Amino acid sequence: MVNKSVPIQRDNSTESNLDFRLVGQSRWPTFSIIRDAFLNPLHLNSLSLRAELAPMFAVFAFALMLFGITAPREVALEDDGLFLMNLYSFGVGHPPGYPLYTLLGTPFFHLLPDFLPPAYKGHMFSGFVGAIACVAIYLIVAQLVRQRICAVAAGMAYAASEAFWSQAIIAEVYTLNAAVYFIIMAMCLRYGAYGTGQSIAKHRMLYALIAFTYGLGLSNHWPLIGLGSLGLLLLVISQWRNLLRRLPLGFLCLAAGLLPYGWLVLRSFSDSLITFYGPIDSISELFFYVTRGGYVGVDEQSGVGLSEKLKFINFFAGELGRQITLLGIVIAILGWVAMLRSVAHCGLAIALGIAWFMTGPLMIGLLDFQAEFIWFSAFRVYHLLCYGITAIMFGYGLAWIGDRAKRWLGKFKFQYTAVAAIMLAVLCGSVALHWQQNNRSDYTWARDLAMFKLSLVEPNASLFTFDDLDLPVGYLHMVEKVRPDLEVFNDQGLVFTNRLFDPFFHEDARKQVLKEYVSQSEPRPIFYHTHRTDFFKTPEQGSDFLGFWRRVNRDNNSDRIVLSESLRIWVENNITEGSNIDRWTRQQAQGVVATLISAIYQASLSGYELSPEWLAVIEKAYATNPLTHLYLLWNIAAIDNGITRETARSELRWIDSLFEQQDKYIFDNESWTTLLFLKSQILRRYPNLADGAPGQAYEATLLEALEYTNHIISLQNITSYYRGLSRHDDVLKLYDSIFPDISTAPVVIRQLYDLVQKEQQEGKILAPVIQFN
Repeated sequence: MVNKSVPIQRDNSTESNLDFRLVGQSRWPTFSIIRDAFLNPLHLNSLSLRAELAPMFAVFAFALMLFGITAPREVALEDDGLFLMNLYSFGVGHPPGYPLYTLLGTPFFHLLPDFLPPAYKGHMFSGFVGAIACVAIYLIVAQLVRQRICAVAAGMAYAASEAFWSQAIIAEVYTLNAAVYFIIMAMCLRYGAYGTGQSIAKHRMLYALIAFTYGLGLSNHWPLIGLGSLGLLLLVISQWRNLLRRLPLGFLCLAAGLLPYGWLVLRSFSDSLITFYGPIDSISELFFYVTRGGYVGVDEQSGVGLSEKLKFINFFAGELGRQITLLGIVIAILGWVAMLRSVAHCGLAIALGIAWFMTGPLMIGLLDFQAEFIWFSAFRVYHLLCYGITAIMFGYGLAWIGDRAKRWLGKFKFQYTAVAAIMLAVLCGSVALHWQQNNRSDYTWARDLAMFKLSLVEPNASLFTFDDLDLPVGYLHMVEKVRPDLEVFNDQGLVFTNRLFDPFFHEDARKQVLKEYVSQSEPRPIFYHTHRTDFFKTPEQGSDFLGFWRRVNRDNNSDRIVLSESLRIWVENNITEGSNIDRWTRQQAQGVVATLISAIYQASLSGYELSPEWLAVIEKAYATNPLTHLYLLWNIAAIDNGITRETARSELRWIDSLFEQQDKYIFDNESWTTLLFLKSQILRRYPNLADGAPGQAYEATLLEALEYTNHIISLQNITSYYRGLSRHDDVLKLYDSIFPDISTAPVVIRQLYDLVQKEQQEGKILAPVIQFN
């Protein structure tokens, strides 16, 4: 029979930090214990607003101060520029739209005083709601344990965790998502603790408030809220009769919480500066928008298998260990075990464990990301809810340790001493470990790059942006009103409301519109991204390569190179940028320099004469910037006799050193494959430089390259090498392992497969092969 006893009230005596004898016998749960735990109301402490104000304020102040001190004052990378433009203009963000973020963040942004930098105001909205999330963590733990210091420690530990902290100092949606989720969890705990003798009206009101807040959560980041929903449901499962009886009320309140999506549709027709896709004028378009239909290729990348999943599991484990320090993780594990062994709280432990799993490891199975830096960076921020649940377990574990300290040592003071010492160790350790990574108070790299790019554009020009690195350019122009003489577009029809065409136009139609715009806008200067020449170039007009932009050449249809002295100085100053900035900016900074210098070097190979100063810059970049070295080595290796024997020896040493260091923040899978392919080309040209048999080193290098990605050239070369040794069976086995269905392989691979089969049948070589003497 279900026990309807009144939940245990807070005992303000100093008898015990967390008396497990009060909340139930401590033992490993059986089926009947788990069943009763889910069917009986939760055992919680009642909270007095007056008593909780001081610790809540302490948590909030600590978090907000930490975020406020370390937040960048200027625009950052990733989606920061886009969300800042969104907050400034009350706009419509990228799918799924995040309307709650905009509805709450825009008033916050504009209410802050104007003497604060605009970017900082947007960053502080993330910090503000992040501090609220930490207070919600406090309230959850305070309902579970008797000593407030443990709840304070949990809230502060979450604030100082690496990933949550990193998202609380830039314009992003994840801290708001965490705040909503943990507020819902705190309310679910109260709802699940309902027993006889309590107000039915208040219980019904709490039900309505939970449903409404849940709808608001879905209006911000529905995928993450959705993943954590089963854990929330298990917290209130003891009230299943009331849940079913009040379903109509729940659906009504949930629908009210989803109203921000109605605002999203209406706002998409406005003249706001930012409407990501433009007007949403049908249910199907809204469905496409909210379900992130345009990102299917991102969330479900091809070629992802078990090895990639294992790498993400390893990455997740490493990230988890970094959040609240290893000591904090150990205490969180102890806390979860203690919760599981508590007869009254074992159901709560299972609910939190399921929520932890679904907002953490489960996503590894749901998302098909390639195991490389860019996707690790995207993936890491999805786990903030998982890390928050870890902080809750940490607070519970602290309470358990305090309780043990008092019982074992027999003195009450040891309880506080143990808890306070561990709390300080974890908090100080976490802040110290993550300070350099997250202290971005003097960060200006993205703004400096955007300002320089804008300085290259002539007055009264049309500027067509393309990729994420152009978002700070849009922010400076739209929000800070830098270069108001320009008209800024996106050449895909995205983001800006002044689009020239619908973003769903076919690519050929987009090209036609852009080329017509170029022809009709004369004499207005036209600047565009360097990789988008085919979108703007016409038979009558060429382009001028300026480094970061191309400019339409209206003098003739030739392609010209115009390298300014300011560009050379910028490159020289940024060659080794990245030692004191975050990982993402470091990777982007080195990539920008490498791409730029590679383009200039290729121009020199085509006959453009570089000045001695430019040659010196290229030489310096080659020696100090690994990506630049890789890109230029690729160009050098393509030239006959471009690599001498002595150079080849040093390049082999350089490639081997990179694999020993394994700098995953700079190289992606394609880069690692390219490095190995270059090594194989050097070994093929100078086989005597290999350790052991020349052919064996060549074979091992190409096979290693295939572990990163199925580079067609690597496959072609290893196939040719095997055929020269009459190892046709090895070729076929290799192809079958990579392409279980050979019909899905690229055309050139299918042709090679057929050739190998034919040679195997006829017993002779039918095409040239690679041989080593």
